[in-house]
Amino acid sequence: MSRHRLGLWADRLRIGLISASLITVAACGGTGATTNPSAAASTSPSSQAGSSAGELPPGVTAIPLDADFYSVASGAEGLWLLSSAGRVIEIDKTTDQVIADIQVPVSEYGYIALGAGSVWVTSFDHDSLIRIDPTTKKVIATIAVGTNPEGLLVTPDTVWTANHRGGSISKVDVATNTAVATFDFADHGTSGPKGIVLAAGDLWTTVPNMLSVFRISPKTGKVVARNTLLHEDLGPPVSDGRFVFVATSDGTFEKLDPATNTVVEHLTPQPLPWLFARSAFWAPLGEDLVRLDPGTLEPAERWSLAAASSEPVDVMGMAVDDDAVWLIVGGHTLVRVDVGD
Repeated sequence: MSRHRLGLWADRLRIGLISASLITVAACGGTGATTNPSAAASTSPSSQAGSSAGELPPGVTAIPLDADFYSVASGAEGLWLLSSAGRVIEIDKTTDQVIADIQVPVSEYGYIALGAGSVWVTSFDHDSLIRIDPTTKKVIATIAVGTNPEGLLVTPDTVWTANHRGGSISKVDVATNTAVATFDFADHGTSGPKGIVLAAGDLWTTVPNMLSVFRISPKTGKVVARNTLLHEDLGPPVSDGRFVFVATSDGTFEKLDPATNTVVEHLTPQPLPWLFARSAFWAPLGEDLVRLDPGTLEPAERWSLAAASSEPVDVMGMAVDDDAVWLIVGGHTLVRVDVGD
């Protein structure tokens, strides 16, 4: 997950929530939230997540990065990061060392995802999807897709790209490394499709320039349903496997039920969730990483990301795996938070 995918609405929300977040975190004890000390952390002054001097909290490890990275993915294929400078790197989770550094075409925006035994990168400026072999550490395919691809969804047989300024979704066959279809369904231009999730057997994406959430058949490319959400901007969709959620620049978290194709709740959690993984929602909040209860969306557990008295951290991207949550802070620091089982 990268902050760029969230768009400008996330930056505006963060500014408005910084003061509220400190109050919310302080009050978490009243809502059942706990602070997790976890394991010992790296305390090297050169690897602090926060901007103030001091040691990092227990359970938090900061890894300095030598470039401006903004998207991170972690899974069976390893831990990988993407930079707008045209670099894809792999970091060993046990040594915190860079073990692969791969050059790809320079692109201002893009996204990285794992699955089907590969690393996948959208190259926004080149209308292409790049496939990397995590074993050989080499680019094995560059696949033409729609205009300005950004968001990604990887399944065992198919990779889907949200073509941000093309008003479309491209369907890439993993076996042949070719785009077998591009589904046009939205206006072309800026603020087009943002991210893709799979729910109830269909693809879901938000299109801010049409103030809408689209449900698309992955077989035919036809629009199954469209919901208009009257908000200034929409974030990419998030799914818990049953419902689809969309964060807005007005601070709401709209809950859509695929059974009825309607918004069934207008939620206002603080913070707004960034992603769903390990049976919970996750989001940064001020200086903290917060796990939100999937039922109530109340903060259930939190981990401090910064040294004491630090300013709120600027999270650029986030990924969750079986052992940890990984966050890119300020572009030049990768933070590992050990969250336990």
